[in-house]
Amino acid sequence: MTSDEKQLEPINDMLNPEPNRFGMPWYVILGILSLSVLVFLVPGCKVFGALLCPSVLGFGWWLTKDDPQEALLIVNDLLLPSEFDPGK
Repeated sequence: MTSDEKQLEPINDMLNPEPNRFGMPWYVILGILSLSVLVFLVPGCKVFGALLCPSVLGFGWWLTKDDPQEALLIVNDLLLPSEFDPGK
């Protein structure tokens, strides 16, 4: 064994990365922005399209501020069959 093999590896944040600014991955934020732009371009929906992006990003941040996987857990819970009982 050489002295290089006995050196400790520096600790980094790879296992516990810092959460994103909005708590959601970049592709979800990009999808929300794209949907807002598409709704904004529909005639008669300009106000709804302008309010859609900040409201959805705010709701997403609120939903994922404590647990980044919360949205995925809710979707997975809704996809379970109605007769599924985790207590059995």
